[in-house]
Amino acid sequence: MAWLKTIHMASLLVWCAGLFYLPALFAVHPRTPERWTYRRLRMITRFSYIVVTSPAAVIAIGTGIALIFISPAIAGWLVLKLTAISVLTMYHLYCGWMIARLHRTRVVKRPGWHVVGMLVPATMIPSIFWLVLHKPL
Repeated sequence: MAWLKTIHMASLLVWCAGLFYLPALFAVHPRTPERWTYRRLRMITRFSYIVVTSPAAVIAIGTGIALIFISPAIAGWLVLKLTAISVLTMYHLYCGWMIARLHRTRVVKRPGWHVVGMLVPATMIPSIFWLVLHKPL
């Protein structure tokens, strides 16, 4: 079970880092003047989402589900944690939607909007860690 927790924590760390990195990349898109630089930035954004962040999310959620079945879980605590994970998952899907929109147009939202968008992972990630650290025995 220790190896499963290790994989879960490592993939969660990569997923959360990706959710902070993607809005920063979104904010840079409108300020990229050259066409070839913009294409490269778009490729980096897609790579980060498709190859790094999304597989880490799938592994984190999959190992989390496995840990639910292996270890005893308290119903109220688990509901709160799964709600927070659901919000984080919806934000992940929103980032994918933004990447699809950036494929069609250069400016989707103002750069300041993406900084505000970072508030979602900035509030949800500490909330999830707090819930994990204060899990009832």
